Amino acid sequence: MLEIGDSVTPDPLTLEDGQYHRLFDGLAQAITNDQPSPVCPISASKVIYAIELAQTASDTGSRQPWQFQA
Repeated sequence: MLEIGDSVTPDPLTLEDGQYHRLFDGLAQAITNDQPSPVCPISASKVIYAIELAQTASDTGSRQPWQFQA
């Protein structure tokens, strides 16, 4: 299950194997050749926020509220 704020997924998450080489190739093209980013900046920010929130929860031993603001 995944819990974010008041939302909880009812079932376990199924994770798929990634194709990171495509992501990094796309990032390189975005940086060096002025191509569109392969990842939405807001989505990337949310992922970073979630990772930092999880680290804080682990460090403090307490649940942290989801308060992301774009």
